[in-house]
Amino acid sequence: MHLTEERELTNNSWFILERNEYDNLAPELLEGDIFGGRDCGWVSQMRPFIRAFSSSEDLVLDPFAGLGTTLVAAIMEGRNVVGVEIEAKRIELINKRLSSLNHKQGVSLHRMDAQKAFPEMNSTVDLSLTSIPYFGASDSFDASKYQGQTYNSLDYQSYLGILDRVFSNIKRWLKKDKFAIFMCENLHLQNAGFVPLAWDVARILQQHFVLCDERIICYEKENGELGSDSTRTNRSHEYVLICRNSLIT
Repeated sequence: MHLTEERELTNNSWFILERNEYDNLAPELLEGDIFGGRDCGWVSQMRPFIRAFSSSEDLVLDPFAGLGTTLVAAIMEGRNVVGVEIEAKRIELINKRLSSLNHKQGVSLHRMDAQKAFPEMNSTVDLSLTSIPYFGASDSFDASKYQGQTYNSLDYQSYLGILDRVFSNIKRWLKKDKFAIFMCENLHLQNAGFVPLAWDVARILQQHFVLCDERIICYEKENGELGSDSTRTNRSHEYVLICRNSLIT
């Protein structure tokens, strides 16, 4: 099944995602980004989940706002948005990106570490939707000079501890029985081999939320011959972990 922004989610557990014009970041934004836009997600990936798990004018949170992809998707679906992002430069770029939408929805951006408490946001959010910042990304760009940046994490257990604290805050910010959705994938790193990030994230999420189900997003990539490491794939899928802020039984 192919899914674009016009299609709705069904009970199918997987779909193939196709890039469209909304998924391409403007060159001037790419050039102005401290990480070169390498971690920018697709708007078309977020829109179906926003439609399925929130209503018009609901408040949608992205605790790892990055370049604002989730916020763009939510505004296009008529939602109000709140973004948390630690990098000041990225806050500027998000504002530039959102200004091109000519939106009427409410926008609230906060330059802060999502690990820290923010009492003003307690029990105000109707949906939390984000892509997890990946462990090992510092192999591709130098994040060491950015204070508090999750991409700086060199120790996997410390990295998981950061996510644990962020998830705790999301639970505090999210209204009761509302959904928190996390997109992540297992990794294959040059120096660490296979890293079961999606499965570890799911385990941590179960300590905070009721883990309801998953979707698997597939991307069309060229198939290649097996190399000397015959177990390694082309990493053309990722997991969507769907949680609810209900009592854990």
